[in-house]
Amino acid sequence: APPILDGGATVFEYEVVFSVTTITKVGKKVNRTVSALPPLQTTCYMYQEPVCEYGYVLTELRASTEYSEFRVRCKNEVGWSEYGPPLGAYETKNAVAPGAPIFLHHEPPTSKAIALSWSPPIRDGGSDVVDYHVHYTEVRTLTHAEWLAEFNPGKGKQTSDEKHEVRNDVSLRVGGPVCNY
Repeated sequence: APPILDGGATVFEYEVVFSVTTITKVGKKVNRTVSALPPLQTTCYMYQEPVCEYGYVLTELRASTEYSEFRVRCKNEVGWSEYGPPLGAYETKNAVAPGAPIFLHHEPPTSKAIALSWSPPIRDGGSDVVDYHVHYTEVRTLTHAEWLAEFNPGKGKQTSDEKHEVRNDVSLRVGGPVCNY
């Protein structure tokens, strides 16, 4: 909610500060390091109501991570207020599967390859994307004789103008976000 006392001038900015806790294990000992994150200005002038007087949603936090010491202050034409009292520590939920990669594109195929490129998903599920799974279907058209030779050996040489479409599903994993392209 807006401050009860605004100093006689309109509040036009709110600032949120908070900390992230990094947990490292050394043998049986657990070390917790609390690091302050840079202040976050909440006003966004492209919105119809640019000043976030009643709250703000912090996005792009990491999954399974502890955040603490949330504090807010406001600003009017005279300057910044003091920070309000801090909130406690909160841990974000576990990561979920990311969204699909976006902007899939290909270069013209060669006789033996096709170069694919894409951009990472908009939502990473709260954790870094560590690899991609590429799936495609190989489609070959065989004459009847080729099909008999490959799939029914020993059936003799039957003649026909019939064509056979052979499909082969292929899946592969592509390492992390940085790949050779």
